[in-house]
Amino acid sequence: MLGVWTVSLVSFGVSAQSSPPVCSTTTTIITNSGLITLGADRECLQINSGGTVTGSFVAVRNLSVQDVQITNQGTINGSTGIFANVGASISSITNSGSISGNLYGIDNDGTITTVTNNASGLISGEIAGILNRSNAQMREIENRGGLISAIDNLGAMDSILNRNSGGIASLINSGELVASFSTHAIYNEGSIRNITNNSSGVIFSLASYGISNDRSGAIESITNTGSISGVTGGIENFGSIGTLNNLQGQGNDIGALIYDGQLPGNYNIIINGPTQYGQLI
Repeated sequence: MLGVWTVSLVSFGVSAQSSPPVCSTTTTIITNSGLITLGADRECLQINSGGTVTGSFVAVRNLSVQDVQITNQGTINGSTGIFANVGASISSITNSGSISGNLYGIDNDGTITTVTNNASGLISGEIAGILNRSNAQMREIENRGGLISAIDNLGAMDSILNRNSGGIASLINSGELVASFSTHAIYNEGSIRNITNNSSGVIFSLASYGISNDRSGAIESITNTGSISGVTGGIENFGSIGTLNNLQGQGNDIGALIYDGQLPGNYNIIINGPTQYGQLI
């Protein structure tokens, strides 16, 4: 039987059905050496194909303005590619080029509604491609066939959708990944190397399963020491999952991990003691 618990549903500035705000100004960049600071609400920044934006620290930053849109067909590179500060909001980041950093590709400490990484897109960082900080909010990441080095969620996020031919090296959740706009918190049609849900992590769907792996989907490993659940169940698998390591069960308020579909290649129970160990139903 499913346990009962409360999650904090995030109210985003742009609803799932609404269009992005109309641009107040549009800035088109071919080449820029140095920091770009977004300075107007609803500003739209576009980096054309072949264009470059480089910064010694941050390449593109939003310190306080609201509802900006960033479209990249070129290259954004710095220690961090794109940074959103506390109180700042970005309605959309659409990438068909490269967003990269020595630290992070995208570092969010504010609010980002959607990140869309198209088939030719790369989002990468030596620590993480996308970082959502502990008090930050992000609604959706959709990877449409591109590559994302890693996603690290410490805050509140609605969903991660990895489309056919898309690749994500690692997905780490230590916050709340709660699908209220989307059907699943994590939906995979492509390939994901590792999903790690840490002890403080919650992966939950208000509509279906917390994690859904489609027929074309391949996940090398899932390690769960937190909670994965949904109104239907925790994980459904129609594709392939190599290894599932699980602590959720005895000692967890949600109870056992509910798993449906094709079994993983390997299932390992994590045991922390006689009152805390993994269970699968």
